[in-house]
Amino acid sequence: MGGADAVVVIVEIMKALEALNEPSGSSKSAISKHIESTYGELPDSNLLVQHLNKMKESGELVFLKNNYMKPDPNAPPKRAVEGHQNQRFLCLQALFCPLQGQGVPLRTQMPHQEPKG
Repeated sequence: MGGADAVVVIVEIMKALEALNEPSGSSKSAISKHIESTYGELPDSNLLVQHLNKMKESGELVFLKNNYMKPDPNAPPKRAVEGHQNQRFLCLQALFCPLQGQGVPLRTQMPHQEPKG
């Protein structure tokens, strides 16, 4: 799918949300039905789902109780979720300290070895 097609689908999703104008957001099914009745059938059934997920991840849409809606323009900007920072730390910790947490203490210094000879 080309970039122009993606933009068209995103615009159709936003227009569907505006037209449906549901206070608690609109379901994927309601958005799909509105797009199909207004613009015709989507060429790929997964296209809508892919774009809804991308828009949700980017913050263009809010997903709450299985409904999609535009974010509140007066809401404070979205901050990084603390859990993601912890996950990143744990991944780095596992990479550099793979035995820590498995009953093996982390050594801060290598044991000093006397030269043989």
